[in-house]
Amino acid sequence: MKKWAMGLLGTAAFALLTTGAAIGYSDTLPAMAGHAWVAADAGCFASAWSEVRNTCGSTKKLLVPIQSRANGSVNFRATPTITSPICVATPTCRAVVTTPSNGFVAQSGATLICSSASPPAAVSLGTLTVSSTSVAHYDCDFPGPSAAIGSFTF
Repeated sequence: MKKWAMGLLGTAAFALLTTGAAIGYSDTLPAMAGHAWVAADAGCFASAWSEVRNTCGSTKKLLVPIQSRANGSVNFRATPTITSPICVATPTCRAVVTTPSNGFVAQSGATLICSSASPPAAVSLGTLTVSSTSVAHYDCDFPGPSAAIGSFTF
């Protein structure tokens, strides 16, 4: 390859790597990356790499902090681990965006995490604007005992 072509290719590669605006990011976290909102409820969340479920008899809250690489509109999604035509004991989640000092920015509406597709399809919680200084998390209420969530995508 000619030197001028290699230089042009190198310049193009550098431009793609340093301008994130043209790149759409999508990251997935296992649900086990979350934690109980109340420390005493930690034992209620049975988790494995593939899922988290509430094994206690009452509703418990799970928070899943995320670090989004995106800067702009982000579609927040959650994926259940089983296919169910009837949403029974299904977790409800919302996406929340705050400032680093915990000031409210935005949140999605509460959404049942249930899918009748096989394999289970990701459920959209909505699209929120996330800036490079925003802090985001999933806020989920798991009825007990509950169905499970496998992963969160943003």
